[in-house]
Amino acid sequence: MNYIHIFSGNAQLAEGSDIHETYKYITVVAKIDVRNGEVVDCDVPVFCEGSSAFIAEILIGKNIAEDLDEVIDEIETRMHSLSKWALITAIQTMHNRYIMYKRNCLKSSNCS
Repeated sequence: MNYIHIFSGNAQLAEGSDIHETYKYITVVAKIDVRNGEVVDCDVPVFCEGSSAFIAEILIGKNIAEDLDEVIDEIETRMHSLSKWALITAIQTMHNRYIMYKRNCLKSSNCS
């Protein structure tokens, strides 16, 4: 059984930012081990490769269920761009989707 699932979250980018003019929304996509909540890979497609890799460095190895505050604190401290708040919102949305998935798993025996 494969325990690596894809979760995503998105949010609207700040108006007036250059990235908003092209994309309007930011999406964070992560591969998460659903047995323990560990982020095993991550991508932010609208970011350039270097910025997406920077976010991946922050998220990979973290537990999406338990380490959300730590992730947000690190982004708030280390990221200095208009898209920071949209990124945080997208990560929170991804976190919420994971939590909903886990709650649904508790109600059914159909989860992998």
